[in-house]
Amino acid sequence: MLIIQGSHRKSGTTAAVVGKLEKELNVSVIHLSDLDLAHFSYVGTTDDDFVEVIRAMIIHQEVIWATPVYWYTMSGMMKVLLDRISDLLKWDKDLGRKLRGLKMHVVSVSGHNDAPEQFPLPFKMSADYLGMDFGQYMHVWGAEGVLDPACIPVVQKFCHKILDTTINV
Repeated sequence: MLIIQGSHRKSGTTAAVVGKLEKELNVSVIHLSDLDLAHFSYVGTTDDDFVEVIRAMIIHQEVIWATPVYWYTMSGMMKVLLDRISDLLKWDKDLGRKLRGLKMHVVSVSGHNDAPEQFPLPFKMSADYLGMDFGQYMHVWGAEGVLDPACIPVVQKFCHKILDTTINV
């Protein structure tokens, strides 16, 4: 399993939940802030780290997208990655087809228990369009890199659901 972390801060609250998931689920983590990801281009592919992220997703076959909530939606770098999947539909269809059947989960993080109801919708619709399986969604909150104590059972439940569906597949 792979976590794609879409936060600019490696010590923020998104990093805190990713750290807990990493320990509970024994997963690999990609920090989008460490990568060079260009925006989608109508004139062709770009020499950046995008294809490596997609290959890692395909190898792991199960991905958790973890992002802070910025202006009611995912972080900008997470949106760039999601948008770049269009590259696979236009420039590398064989690689794009390998996303079919991949399982996607989503984690949103903010300062309060106030995630927009429709937050996971872009992820769900993208998964449906690409033939991926949308799994679990979880919202957690906290401040200064520390999860609110009320989130600990939420994280544990999320992990149990993922492990139950992974084992039962």
